[in-house]
Amino acid sequence: MRVLVTGAAGFIGARLTEVLLEGGHQVCGFDVFDGEDPEGWQEARLEEAQASERFNLVEGDVTKAVEVEQAVSGFRPAAVVHLASRKDLVWAEENPEACLKLHLDGAVKVMLACQKFNVSQVILGSSAHVYGGSRRYPYTEDDSADQPLSVVGAALRSAELCAHAHALRSPVNTSVVRLFSVYGPRQSPRCLLPNLAAAASRRVAMPVFGDGTAGRL
Repeated sequence: MRVLVTGAAGFIGARLTEVLLEGGHQVCGFDVFDGEDPEGWQEARLEEAQASERFNLVEGDVTKAVEVEQAVSGFRPAAVVHLASRKDLVWAEENPEACLKLHLDGAVKVMLACQKFNVSQVILGSSAHVYGGSRRYPYTEDDSADQPLSVVGAALRSAELCAHAHALRSPVNTSVVRLFSVYGPRQSPRCLLPNLAAAASRRVAMPVFGDGTAGRL
């Protein structure tokens, strides 16, 4: 199968790309190298994929329709996995318009390009942030997601709703995957779990995020 992965140089996208290649699929990675991660990290995540003849990388921005359409029309994938995202809550609060543009506008542009070029399947990567103020733990898939507590959660939930509305009027089959507390090798050291692990390994005080009252299950 031919699969286009947006956000392919990200922590999740790079690993998915490797899994797809291991499964014998043809993969096109689509991403923008914007310096969000430490220098060289995005490129390093794709080193193994770059060695495969079944992988090619296209640099582009999901918020730019022309670049998305060129990637989709040039590669002609059977499926697109849309993972281009930025889950940085501080950045989102300081740049709400940019957050909405990336997560909502980017998702819409990907869905429209897939419809235009007859892609049969789109998988939209979302997040546990959409559950926001839910008081039920642990979450279940059918829990309400109408009280996001962050700009990131609101933007991703908006993208989910647009995907639902679009799927009703489009031949493209659309699925949403909400990712929870993802961690592992090659995750940015700016994220929570690498920070905690680094502090523990050095036997120093663990960093406190926010005012210290938040919890995580």
